Amino acid sequence: MGKAVRIFVASLAAMAMLATIGLMPAFAAEMVPYKAKAAGSFTSPDSGHLHLVGSGNAAYLGAITSDGVITNLGPAACGGFGIHDDQTLTSIDTGEQVTISVDGEACPTATPGVYQILAPFTVTGGTGFQTAIPKTLRGGRNQPPALPALKATSTRSVMLNEIADPAVDEPVHGHINNQFYADSTGMVPRTTQIEQPKLNTVEEWDIVNTTGDAHPIHLHLTQFRILNRQQFDEPSYTAAVNTHLPAPGLPDPSVSGMGPWPAMPVNSYLMGAPTVPAANERGWKDTVIAPPGQVTRILVPFGGTAAGVAAPFTGDAKSATVQRFAGTYVFHCHILEHEDNDMMQPYRIR
Repeated sequence: MGKAVRIFVASLAAMAMLATIGLMPAFAAEMVPYKAKAAGSFTSPDSGHLHLVGSGNAAYLGAITSDGVITNLGPAACGGFGIHDDQTLTSIDTGEQVTISVDGEACPTATPGVYQILAPFTVTGGTGFQTAIPKTLRGGRNQPPALPALKATSTRSVMLNEIADPAVDEPVHGHINNQFYADSTGMVPRTTQIEQPKLNTVEEWDIVNTTGDAHPIHLHLTQFRILNRQQFDEPSYTAAVNTHLPAPGLPDPSVSGMGPWPAMPVNSYLMGAPTVPAANERGWKDTVIAPPGQVTRILVPFGGTAAGVAAPFTGDAKSATVQRFAGTYVFHCHILEHEDNDMMQPYRIR
């Protein structure tokens, strides 16, 4: 099978799997060995660029082997890296988006026909995308400038935790910072004990995952950069958190929604060395995978100037009738059942 056709097949299989898999893991690579009798380039409606959206529910993409460039969607097509034969893409999860640019030069001919892998696509006899894929997407000739460095002026910790049914020791719902999203009425978002970054600043958010699951954490309004990830001693950290809560402590339902606030830093419980983000995670992100037993560190700008990019404003005067940037937003796990039960929190830019 031609390289361009192979990546198209794999990508569409992945998209279909991500759209339909529900709560089962989506190992899209297992769907790739499709026996299409085709070799050649294809004519894509988007000139060789394939957009993958993690629209499934807790659907983690196993792997895609391909030729091309993977780029994180974001302002001005930021970020990107080349992958080659026998390399794999493994980080599309719920809520994430990537673009694949296909190397049409690898397949100069096409075999017309309609092929089916959970979703139909057509290989035409026309000339497809034939331009060589650039080695970089930023910082080169006739390209946008390289991404600016971000320097945080403050650090805040964000704890992910689960509440378990003590009878069966199975999770019944989740929390961020062991707090409910709504206030005591259950009708409106909480306005106290929430994250309140200052307008047009950069913060480091340390997402401390004490659960047994990987959570795709999504911040509304802004985009961010991944700094690194690091293992930590989760049992010892949770035991320390429980010294601030009534017995028996987490994950017992009796302490659900009781904090403590602010979330406890993880620094005293770190293990090993930090790991830098994968190449396809080095651009702007709006969703990041927080693996279990790890702290995921992200650098978050809360304003255009703080992000180092052109912006029409950095926020309106406090006296203005309409406020842009400043205001209340949310951040949450992008798995539907998690954000609804109750892994979502308001935050306010002030």
